[in-house]
Amino acid sequence: MFQPGEEYDTGAKFLIEQGILENPKFDVMFAQHILLAPNVVPRMIALKDNQIKR
Repeated sequence: MFQPGEEYDTGAKFLIEQGILENPKFDVMFAQHILLAPNVVPRMIALKDNQIKR
């Protein structure tokens, strides 16, 4: 899925309202975000566990 408006906190709300979490049902979701941070260097992959409670 592509989340439009991600930088402005509007994309996820819109997608959820449209039923993105219901069709199809899923058990796991992985996301990728490109960011510039002082502790993340080129070719590094940083992971964060961010569980959604339903």
